[in-house]
Amino acid sequence: MTLTQRRHHAAPGVRVGACIACALILLTIVPAAVAIAPSVQRTDPVMFDKFFSVVDLVNSPTNDIGTGSVIGKIITPDQIGYFCVLTAAHNFPASTGIAFGYWGDGTNPANSFANTYPITHSFTGGSTGRKDLAVAGVRYGQIDPFFVSVKDLSLWSPSPINTDADLINVITNDTFTEVGYGYTATRSPAAGAQTGWSPVIAVDGIQRFQNNTVTGGAVNAVHGAFTYTEAQWTTHFPTVPNSGEGSSFQGDSGGPYLMLDEGVQKTINGLLDISGAALPAQTINLFSDSIFAVHTFGSNNNPQPFGSVHGGVLLNAADIAWIQSVHALIPEPSSLALLGIGWASLMAFRRKRR
Repeated sequence: MTLTQRRHHAAPGVRVGACIACALILLTIVPAAVAIAPSVQRTDPVMFDKFFSVVDLVNSPTNDIGTGSVIGKIITPDQIGYFCVLTAAHNFPASTGIAFGYWGDGTNPANSFANTYPITHSFTGGSTGRKDLAVAGVRYGQIDPFFVSVKDLSLWSPSPINTDADLINVITNDTFTEVGYGYTATRSPAAGAQTGWSPVIAVDGIQRFQNNTVTGGAVNAVHGAFTYTEAQWTTHFPTVPNSGEGSSFQGDSGGPYLMLDEGVQKTINGLLDISGAALPAQTINLFSDSIFAVHTFGSNNNPQPFGSVHGGVLLNAADIAWIQSVHALIPEPSSLALLGIGWASLMAFRRKRR
């Protein structure tokens, strides 16, 4: 079943925020020293300056913990902005804030990885209370053009009458784009053939992506303290050397799995094949429409071999309802402060009457 066909089986638009306008990202032309995948798969800060929705979860300006997606915004009466961020529960309690990381050339309009924004509240557990899902409220501060420019990512609309096993069948064999702030990587060749990727641990805070294909899933899989239905995929050597396929690494946890009915094609130049030979321009499909799963597990081996199984929490209708419910609980401190002032005034008035 294609994604277009699936839309006829989905429940009417259960969405959080607006859909991303236009396509996902444009690949940066990179020097020959950089590996094919996944390190070249970085966002372009000029062509896609609106793709600020995938954020880095941090506990200091230089230490990233994981990845999250802005799925909603709140503006208080005194014009203080808050983000609602979808991520993985195991990123807590380590994560204390978000940053907007680096794109391609290491810059962005918000000067962001040097600026962090505090997480004020977090809610974990998903619809069952045991899923590796979290929603965080983040205080941005006084709204400005950058806050306004951040686009809410949408969630897909699974039918509430479908079981998790049905949803796995719906998405299996579909290609998707994963976005994250995990490690970049270099090729891991053996006897002239690429066998996997070796992570470059020192390279943090660079937003990147990889395309992958859902290979199946498991209902109610146990991952330590968490139990959830997985959307799984397996790393393998791309049939086209620069098809955009890659791997996840530490730091990608909580990142979105993004789908679209039709992939948006982008072309890049200056890439090499696994033997180091120059390649002609390569065309890659990117997906950006809506989130159907949240990344939670993979292999961080050094090097990471092909055939490693990765995956995330598959969002069902109950999870999306839970996300919406906790989004509504993100506090508005200014309103609470006004309530406190009103309560204090009432107490003072009562004391005065006595």
